[in-house]
Amino acid sequence: MEGVEEFRGARQTICMQHKPLDENLTLTLNTMDLTLTIKYLAKQNGIDSVDFLNDVKLMDEGQGAFISEWNLPFVEPSQTELEEASSEAELQKEALLYSELRKASYPSIEEQLDMMYWDKINGTSEWSTTITNIKQRFPKE
Repeated sequence: MEGVEEFRGARQTICMQHKPLDENLTLTLNTMDLTLTIKYLAKQNGIDSVDFLNDVKLMDEGQGAFISEWNLPFVEPSQTELEEASSEAELQKEALLYSELRKASYPSIEEQLDMMYWDKINGTSEWSTTITNIKQRFPKE
């Protein structure tokens, strides 16, 4: 989990350094968080997609995003349930981002094969060093 903590730390640093261009950006991010949470809850209830024009409508009047209309086939979550689900949805999002970052760190198959070829020709270990560094930086859970 060391790599996950490193990723979270870097993400927090970026977020702390970012200053919104205007108030609307902050409202949009709040709405995005609520959208992610609702998608997570829907998935937990066997629903693969949510139409935010018909199934659920969100509003933000400057005090944070909220659900203005709920048409999904399960009970609208309370504020407490939304907050709890939000934490879990955020963890899942971070795990997915971590996984994508790990995958993107690997050289392409072509590059790896080329490294292996030249390692064999030159008696070097560039490929195994590269892969080991990635696995150490981004360990699987």
